[in-house]
Amino acid sequence: DMEVLVNRLLESPAVSAVLAQELDLLMVDEFQDTSPIQLEIFLKLSKLAKYSVWVGDPKQSIYGFRGAAPELMQAIIRKVGGVKPDDIQEFSWRSRAGIVNAVNAIFTRAFPDIPAEQVALKAKRTEGPPELQSPLMHWHFRYDGEGRLPGRPWMENCIADALRQVLERRIHVIPKGASTPRPAVPGDVAILCRSNAECQLVAEALHRAGLRAAISRSGLLATAEARLILACMKYILNQYDSLSVAEILLLASGQDIEEIIESRLDYLEETDNGKNRNGQWAGDDAFILALDRLREQTIELSSAEILNLLLEELELRRIIASWGNQQQRLDNVEVMRKLALQYEEACNRLHSAASLGGFLLWLADLENNDADMQGSGEGPGAVNVLTYHKSKGLEWPIVICHSLEGNLRAEVWGVDIIQESEEVDLNNVLGNRWLRYWVNPYADQIRNTYLDEQLSESEPDRRAREKALQEEARLLYVGITRARDYLIIPSRARSTKWLNRVWNEGEEDHPTLSPDSHESPWEWNGEYLRIETEVFHFPRDFAQAEPRKEEIRFLAERAGRQQYELYDIDAAKEAFSEEMSARIGD
Repeated sequence: DMEVLVNRLLESPAVSAVLAQELDLLMVDEFQDTSPIQLEIFLKLSKLAKYSVWVGDPKQSIYGFRGAAPELMQAIIRKVGGVKPDDIQEFSWRSRAGIVNAVNAIFTRAFPDIPAEQVALKAKRTEGPPELQSPLMHWHFRYDGEGRLPGRPWMENCIADALRQVLERRIHVIPKGASTPRPAVPGDVAILCRSNAECQLVAEALHRAGLRAAISRSGLLATAEARLILACMKYILNQYDSLSVAEILLLASGQDIEEIIESRLDYLEETDNGKNRNGQWAGDDAFILALDRLREQTIELSSAEILNLLLEELELRRIIASWGNQQQRLDNVEVMRKLALQYEEACNRLHSAASLGGFLLWLADLENNDADMQGSGEGPGAVNVLTYHKSKGLEWPIVICHSLEGNLRAEVWGVDIIQESEEVDLNNVLGNRWLRYWVNPYADQIRNTYLDEQLSESEPDRRAREKALQEEARLLYVGITRARDYLIIPSRARSTKWLNRVWNEGEEDHPTLSPDSHESPWEWNGEYLRIETEVFHFPRDFAQAEPRKEEIRFLAERAGRQQYELYDIDAAKEAFSEEMSARIGD
């Protein structure tokens, strides 16, 4: 592991001496996500540097599954005597005042171990012009039918349809950097989910509602644009690859499948009869002829260079853009280009040869492992769908916080790092800690067993629950603070357990918001905050809506080589050139 090796390297007197001479300033960003081994490295470096600056926000430590330990940051803060008032962020420049006040009210209570002045912010943005609506919104969905409340993906369908209705009403936002409001577009909206699986459900629901979703997902090599690019590269590698020829005829030349099959059968019949000894199937197709002409140029090119050559000379982007959903498809083309560079960098690190055939095999391995991630397709016409974790550091005018019905994810099973004392020894960060690995012998059948009853009253279970509550409170803080103009909280008959736990100090059975009131339980500066509540009635099933028609992005046709009149001819150079040509001719 690189971190372990670096930590050992810093123990070398020679290395420490060199760093002490050359290291003037150490800057540690996102300090709240530091793991114990990283803190050990940073502390060693800080002793060698003349100055050090540590920047972080313990409220945004959300990577516990990667080993981040926010208690380490608190230990550092206590060690230096607390945070100076001048070093505490005072203002929020992103969100409207209503959102900032809601965050203050919720999380000064949810983070009791952090002083209130380190949690609460003052809003720099006012409520804005009259075109803007209430910054806090509560969408409540009621089942307009009989029987039990529908299961998944009913909630996701409700969110998608409600969003479509709100966008059609022309809700206004103020884009970042602008001063005047404009009607919101799908790209102004982000729907945050707890898991990638929920993101997929939301994306499908948006598609059903006639909206596009910007979401990163696997399956790049199964898309039509990737298949066309791969077919061209495979044909460059092997001109007798009939499957690649068929895909080129289908995708690039626009032939029907029936026409391609008939053409192939005719070719095979002629070959069997000896009429096609030297002929090549579809050798007279303009696209195939263009690829044949390019083959000679690719002999000494790398895989990335071959890919770029095909894109430019064959104008593949123009063909791909004509299929619709241009932003997503062109993003996928860019991902293919990045993958070509990643493959070459990997070969360079391994001191192995990079080739076009190797690149194709490398891509196939990515596909087999579901690692061929598509481009997100972000743009004004697509709703952003991503997890709370991936939203960190980003912002949108409208944020919808989904997955609020989720149960607490507190588990004592698996690997955990146990610290023997509550206080962190900064002189021995990695000491007094050990790994605990508990295996669940009952798997999914653990509920109501004797072991489950004993564990539920144990100290490890209490510690796991407390840790999970703190982690999910920080995660919700990250999600809510992504909103600039509107924060939307969706709900239905089932309780928003996650929000309830954060607001009610771990108690999830007491509802936080009421569908029958515009008042929230959140109080700030002596006033209860208003939240605009709207009740939507939806049936069990949702009809498929027609997607909005988009203008196709126009990609101009390449001008190609042109004849231009020569200017500023140097007579002396011309005479020299003619003389040299004559000598060479002799």
